[in-house]
Amino acid sequence: MTVTTDPQSSLASMPDALRTVQAAIQLTEVQAMLHRLTDHNPGICMPHMHDEQTGDFQRLPDAMMQEESGLEMSFQSTQDVADKTYRFLPVAWIWRATPSAIERDVEHKMPTS
Repeated sequence: MTVTTDPQSSLASMPDALRTVQAAIQLTEVQAMLHRLTDHNPGICMPHMHDEQTGDFQRLPDAMMQEESGLEMSFQSTQDVADKTYRFLPVAWIWRATPSAIERDVEHKMPTS
């Protein structure tokens, strides 16, 4: 990962919800969960978006998800993703109190050209 801005100034400009994530990763119990996860090879990510004008971090809204297709990333409503007819492979997860997507068989396809 390449950091192009001062991490402290980025942290200061983050919404409270994302600063909470950054602080939580240092907690003993979160570090213990991360250690346990490594037995299965996943990591922990911070779901987020960026402001299109400033590039500042923004909280990823509950009704949005990040989608990668053809090596390009976009943000889609969870319902739009659930309604798609093609299959996809989820690569990040977040618990939400209400279900936001329909489970289906998945297949991740990389572009061939």
